[in-house]
Amino acid sequence: MHNHNLSTFFSQWHQIAQIICLQGTDNLTPSIRTQLKRWQRDAELLGLVEVLPLSQQLTADANNNTDSAQAFAQLLVLMQAMERSAISWQLSQ
Repeated sequence: MHNHNLSTFFSQWHQIAQIICLQGTDNLTPSIRTQLKRWQRDAELLGLVEVLPLSQQLTADANNNTDSAQAFAQLLVLMQAMERSAISWQLSQ
């Protein structure tokens, strides 16, 4: 994994997560949905497909707050774990 792409990926996630926290999972704007879909494509390109099922629930389940909120909470935990692993990997290089 290229460090710059990975750093950008996590930076984008932080921005998206902050906006979702402010808007709520049941009130995502078209703009944040577009950002989230771009981020999902980046995840695929980086081979980080573990995030796709949860992140896709955020874009697909607009009418189901409980499932979207749970998916977002799980995605926050997953992303934190992935970021910690990436940092450990970078430090070991």
